[in-house]
Amino acid sequence: MTDLFHWTDRKTLVRPFLLSSDGDLTYGDLLRLVGRWRGFIRSRQYAKPTRVALAMADPLHTIAATLALWCEGHIVCPLHLHWSGEARAHLLETLGVNVCIAKPPEPRHMNDVAKPLDIGLSQHALAMLLYTSGSCAAPKGCCLTLAALLGNASASLRNMPLGIGDVWLLSLPLFHVGGWGLVLRTLLSGSALALPARNAPIPAGVTHVSCVPTQLARWLEQGVDLSGIEAVLVGGAPIPRILVERAVHRDIPLFTTYGCTEMASQVSTTRPNERDDFESLSTAGHVLEGHQVHIAETREIFLRGPCLALGYWQNGAIIDFRDAQGWYRSGDFGYFDEAGRLCILGRKDNLIISGGENIQPERVEGVILESGLVSRCVVVGRDHPTWGQRPIAFCEWLEGGDEQELATYLSAYLPRYKVPDAFLPWPSVPKSQGLKIDRKEFQRLANHSLNRALESENRKNLTRQSRNQGFSSPTLPSFP
Repeated sequence: MTDLFHWTDRKTLVRPFLLSSDGDLTYGDLLRLVGRWRGFIRSRQYAKPTRVALAMADPLHTIAATLALWCEGHIVCPLHLHWSGEARAHLLETLGVNVCIAKPPEPRHMNDVAKPLDIGLSQHALAMLLYTSGSCAAPKGCCLTLAALLGNASASLRNMPLGIGDVWLLSLPLFHVGGWGLVLRTLLSGSALALPARNAPIPAGVTHVSCVPTQLARWLEQGVDLSGIEAVLVGGAPIPRILVERAVHRDIPLFTTYGCTEMASQVSTTRPNERDDFESLSTAGHVLEGHQVHIAETREIFLRGPCLALGYWQNGAIIDFRDAQGWYRSGDFGYFDEAGRLCILGRKDNLIISGGENIQPERVEGVILESGLVSRCVVVGRDHPTWGQRPIAFCEWLEGGDEQELATYLSAYLPRYKVPDAFLPWPSVPKSQGLKIDRKEFQRLANHSLNRALESENRKNLTRQSRNQGFSSPTLPSFP
């Protein structure tokens, strides 16, 4: 297995590991902090292996505590910092966690432990319980091994090498698999991380950035200086072609990627020589070394390989999610293009079935964004008495954009049944606080808007009845 602690040699210990507005920390500082965490963990005398939940806002302590727990033979369970206390308590009970660390111990409780560092877990044993995003369904506890986590980081580095002087912005949270991908790639390469600054989206000195398409669009709109960036890795959702074109025209070195928690992060990524190729960057790139991808007749993506998780945690045990041939059904739809690049169509969970026709909302969203009339949008299905569901679009309009112009544009590029029935304003305070859009919340808002429309129509009918002293049945709003 890849040596997680190769950075403990003398030359590397003096190099920067974490850059922030409060000052820089070296690999030597990290080593000392890991030692103190080991001292604290040993003093607690946890039975091995104990599942330990981490809910600290401090990324340095979260990283150091994780490394220390692995050294001492324990399992790490990072928790979403924005979950409510009730949700967190439920998940702790589900995981069977008896220990939850929400803040660093006082210094007097952290005694340094002698080095060298070594891993107290087998490479194929459960090392991290990481929850999926839950943007489409309930989050699931994914059981990842060190072999999977480090294998994925190594495969990513073979495609996009890092070295001394490279600094990756820690823009992804450490309760997300993408955040741990950044950390492990940094440790394996001896490069550095940088914390986001309050007054700048991308602090000076950063060379590599990870983001979702919406973040990239925001940076371009705000004129954020990306001139010193060597790589912008975009994932989490299909990237609209218009966004690719805007970025490439500004000489932004894009890499597009597809991944999931179950595969310990990246599955496919574009290559360095494709950074200005529109066609390549409109895909999710080539499958990384060691990963296997199979496209079923239904176009569902199946995944397999040494980075695949052991399964999901359920009722105190690991439930294997693989089929008889070792494949995992991702729930994503996609295909390979003629150049062998993986193209993502969208999530199976998001599929809208309207009058027996399948509508993939991500594809509709892509066409909406390409209109140049909106800055962001989400398409969800709204209940309909005749068709089962009809697509509804939430839009954040750019100056000059309007519903009629967008509807006309979409009619030229989409079949009529795929054109949304309504364009609702973007919520002022969307509840989604993760990296991905919370489609369940937008679904709720869409159906709430329908209920309000029905109530309004009923009130109009009652008013007409009282005026005419007659009776008429409440009517539903019309749909094209």
